Amino acid sequence: MNLNFGLYWDAYGLDAPNSGIFVHAHSIAKELDSLGYAPRLVGLKSALCSFPRLQGLHPLAHPLTKWWTRNKFLWPESVARRIESDSAGSYANVVLHGLSNFNIPIRPRNGWRLVLTVHDLIPIIAPHDVSTSLNLQMKFLLPRAMRAADCIVCVSRWTKETIIDFMPTLESKLVVIPNGVASFSPSVKTHSESGNRIRLLFVSRFERYKCHETLVTLLKSSNLALELDVITDLKGQRFWQSRAIDMIQNGRLRVHCGVYGDELRRFYENADVYVSPSRLEGYCLPAIEALSAATPVVYVGGSGIDEVAGSSVSYRVQNPLKIADWEDAICLAKSDSERSDYSIRVNEYLKTLPSWKDAAVELLTLYNKLV
Repeated sequence: MNLNFGLYWDAYGLDAPNSGIFVHAHSIAKELDSLGYAPRLVGLKSALCSFPRLQGLHPLAHPLTKWWTRNKFLWPESVARRIESDSAGSYANVVLHGLSNFNIPIRPRNGWRLVLTVHDLIPIIAPHDVSTSLNLQMKFLLPRAMRAADCIVCVSRWTKETIIDFMPTLESKLVVIPNGVASFSPSVKTHSESGNRIRLLFVSRFERYKCHETLVTLLKSSNLALELDVITDLKGQRFWQSRAIDMIQNGRLRVHCGVYGDELRRFYENADVYVSPSRLEGYCLPAIEALSAATPVVYVGGSGIDEVAGSSVSYRVQNPLKIADWEDAICLAKSDSERSDYSIRVNEYLKTLPSWKDAAVELLTLYNKLV
């Protein structure tokens, strides 16, 4: 497969190594690079410095100041102009891929094809469960970006279905390329001698639909000996400090920010159960990361996480409003994970899911079809 066009990625949102968009972009870029088709990233120097250097990755420094990163309305067009200056005379055709739900230019350009990755429509379908600014921005930006795109990549079937419900006329543009599973070595979970104590883990930024409050109630009301590590953003840290300072002080709750990479992996490995109280998930990368560490997942179903968790290795909470249902699922998950065959079953399940290389190859095929 030979690229006869310029391949550019808009690097908006890739300056946070602990975000799902960063993991998605870096994992696919790494595989594209290994195949010899690294995209050219366009973005601010601060974002590009956060993105690990790959052998064939040629980032372009965006000439604008940091102020522009906060202006989602102006950003896509400014990136497009930067690409125009870089690609002039080099490529007859350009493929520009925006990976952050909104970031492709609206003004048409001759010989350009636009690809947009949409992770979810949560700010639109659940407006009261996200910040007002995020809802207003996405309400305006996301529909017009989807209309301008030549192809829309959905990270799950659930995301595709919600887009069809929201804008049925876009169905012909939609293609599902799921997030991948990272390469891993089969592992056996090591359980500490902790008596009846159950170590829970939750990884999520703070938004209302993520339902952090559910875990506050669970910790305060459960008769189980639960401990919880929460890895979140500054907004989430403030929430937990305001709602559960007593549990932080007595050691049952530990709140962490800015955790990613090998340090995050250790949290997954040391947890007994990963919990996901979120009502809506486009995909849920933390669930896959937990399973790859042989840590079972207890989750609220009804969205993209259903395509990820796997009923043979995870446990769906029947009624998220009932503490007893959470307790039952957590106890079943912990007991199951202590069986000698659990890690084998997890590894077999993960092998049934697409890899990041699969995602990269599908994207390459898509790019070539467009031009």
